[in-house]
Amino acid sequence: MLRLYFIEGMMVQVMRILLIACDFPRKMTQNQILDGFNPPSLGVNYLAAILRNQGHKVLVLDTLYQFLLSPQETVTFVGSNLEVILAQEEIELVGLSVTSPTRSICFEIAKRIKEYDSCIPIVVGGPHAILLKGQLLLQMKRYVDVVVIDNGEIILPTLVETIEKERSLITVPGIAFLQFDKIIETSHQFNIGKVRSLPFPDYKQYSKIEPQGLVGTVAVSTSRGCPFQCRFCCASVLWEDKVQYRSEKDIADEICQMQNLYGTTRIYFSDDSFFFPKYRSKTILRHILDRGVSAKTLCSGRFDSIDKEILSLFRDLGEGMIYFGLESGSYRLRQYICKSDFSNNYIRKICDMVKDHGIGIGLHVIFGLPTETEKEISETEQLLDYLAPNEVSAHICNIHLGTSLYDEAIKCGIYRPEAWQELKPDFFYFEKSPKQLEHLRKMCKRIETRHGPPLVRSGLFQEVGSSISS
Repeated sequence: MLRLYFIEGMMVQVMRILLIACDFPRKMTQNQILDGFNPPSLGVNYLAAILRNQGHKVLVLDTLYQFLLSPQETVTFVGSNLEVILAQEEIELVGLSVTSPTRSICFEIAKRIKEYDSCIPIVVGGPHAILLKGQLLLQMKRYVDVVVIDNGEIILPTLVETIEKERSLITVPGIAFLQFDKIIETSHQFNIGKVRSLPFPDYKQYSKIEPQGLVGTVAVSTSRGCPFQCRFCCASVLWEDKVQYRSEKDIADEICQMQNLYGTTRIYFSDDSFFFPKYRSKTILRHILDRGVSAKTLCSGRFDSIDKEILSLFRDLGEGMIYFGLESGSYRLRQYICKSDFSNNYIRKICDMVKDHGIGIGLHVIFGLPTETEKEISETEQLLDYLAPNEVSAHICNIHLGTSLYDEAIKCGIYRPEAWQELKPDFFYFEKSPKQLEHLRKMCKRIETRHGPPLVRSGLFQEVGSSISS
């Protein structure tokens, strides 16, 4: 039932909306959650801020909020108390954000919502929804009503208004839905232009139940898209090779607001490559420093986007950590996956320079890449030992939709395009030998244990080596 409220002197229709970031069950303790880099989910909180500005009542459910609701639990599943929330909040519309690995969880949550009340519209967005909209609609036609295939911040407000006023969905751009078992896709032009004017996320629902009302860690996105085309990554496909940058001033203002409102002490820049281009990252850091901000900071960067001036500015923010995509100690494999022309000597030089500035180093590595040899695996281990990073995130190469590795896997006959219709496994690996996969899993755990598991995954990932098991 729609509700009418007076907002700024006007009578408006208001919907009660639940936004869920579908996620895996997590093994964690209260200290891990509150002390580590475990921010609220950023995408759904941007959407929540936009919808709240329109007057709607919005609740966000992600792993962090779910845990805060039930801190005594050690294993948390997003939506474990879903029916209670639906009843207490009188939810009228649900939005689900889904990735390919979390598709089975999305399916289960959508199914439970429809079994509770089949009249609640369910809208699905996220990478998996964008890349497999037709398959998802057909597979989940009893449970999913609409798939958002364009920028959610632009499309969702219009879609909500259309649903609440019971207008035809065909008038909403950038969505897909079923009509008499036929897939209808409305016209759209993938648009990330409004990223500069996004409202700041609203974390009041977290601060109400966090100790002392604090939100210790927040994620900040300074851009959308990625200009690089690594063979294992689908970012350039999702954003159609476009990159849009937020206002440098807005970024600094957002961080100040997070500190003033929520006592934030840790910042996680969620960009694929925060330091690219160099001149822009320097401007952002200067704006932040000019406001007197001090925070523990974590970000991702590329080896060729670092210089001494950037490192000095980054260090001045406070204790910092930079994650680099090393991927492999093999120069041949790095070229194969399009990681630019970095020599091992160049990587050593950059890491030494980062350490000289008192900044921590995290490294991503991938094992099980096509054509990888045991000798190249040893090269990776040897390079890691030399670099001595503070943390390592070790992965087995898995196949992401829309990537060139995905195309190669289909061509080689080791992967079927319809495999995503199956709800398990969560990941599809390029390596198919069970014996070799077990060998790689043990190695990933050994490497993370030796060098330290990633801080950004300290609470919201299942265990050491979870990147290859969850």
